Amino acid sequence: MSIRNPIIVFITLIVSACTSTIITPDEISAIPTQTFIPVETKLTPPTPTSLVETDTTALVSTEKTLNELLSGFPGACQPMYITMILKSPDEKWLAEDCTYDSLKVIQSGGSISWAITYKEIFGKSPNFPYNQGGIQPLHWTKDSQYLYFSAYTCCWDPPFLLLSSPKTIYILDVRNGEYGTVRDGFFNFSISPTDRRITFIEELQSPLKVEIQDVKLGSTNLIELEISRNYKQAAVELWSVDGLQFVIKAAAGEHYYQDIIDPDQFSLIVIDVENLTQKIILRDYLTTELNVLEWTDDDVLIFQTGGGFISEPVRTWQYNLITNILSEAVTTP
Repeated sequence: MSIRNPIIVFITLIVSACTSTIITPDEISAIPTQTFIPVETKLTPPTPTSLVETDTTALVSTEKTLNELLSGFPGACQPMYITMILKSPDEKWLAEDCTYDSLKVIQSGGSISWAITYKEIFGKSPNFPYNQGGIQPLHWTKDSQYLYFSAYTCCWDPPFLLLSSPKTIYILDVRNGEYGTVRDGFFNFSISPTDRRITFIEELQSPLKVEIQDVKLGSTNLIELEISRNYKQAAVELWSVDGLQFVIKAAAGEHYYQDIIDPDQFSLIVIDVENLTQKIILRDYLTTELNVLEWTDDDVLIFQTGGGFISEPVRTWQYNLITNILSEAVTTP
């Protein structure tokens, strides 16, 4: 099984690390399968979120909506997809990937604009294939002063599935147009809802570790995930609303690493960023696919297993982080 890096990615993203440069702007509780408790509920699982979807308005594909987004920003290009646009929280800035040309960042009214060209990012060689990569706006900080964006190239075609993709993360200060590298390589990247913390997970390594950077304090903590060394990939799926916890999905098996012939399996781990503890809520669960759907306001994680590339029934689960009860939700039509 193989994939190709898409020209357009949803920014959930997210992402990848050789070097790290920060730019400022217990216990394990394992719930065995036999303790699953069916719960009758009228559950309509939401669409999994990404960085783009949590930081901007809902993504739609109508030409009318695209024109509405671009109105008021003179000089904006017509992107191939609406997912290539990211408006700042105060709606005064628009960032967009103008395919094969540049990342444009424009202030409403057009009084200030910045352009970071493909040639500037990818190299000065006239033979460089600019049409095999992109510059993607990822995340606006809440004060609308900083924009995280990524540069990715196509195409690495490994013989296994990827939770992340190789790329470089940058941060831009819209007040002066200056930008710098946050990290490059192959890693998963996530930002807390409060912008205070950033996480990185180096992919295709063992043991897997999550790096938590506190932007406010300028400190970094590294936590080794307490799972089997067969796991070579992991990604931060969702954060709690207060930004004090996040859930990691780890994947292992024949479709997630070239030298492993075991069936695919997944683990779910919740990390507390204040006391740096981890709670494994699902360990070595054999399934073809696992997707975290929602972290509710009352601290219930909703996720699904199954589906994927073989006919495995899709099952929806609920994990209550307060009572530590994992139950299967029986959906009602």
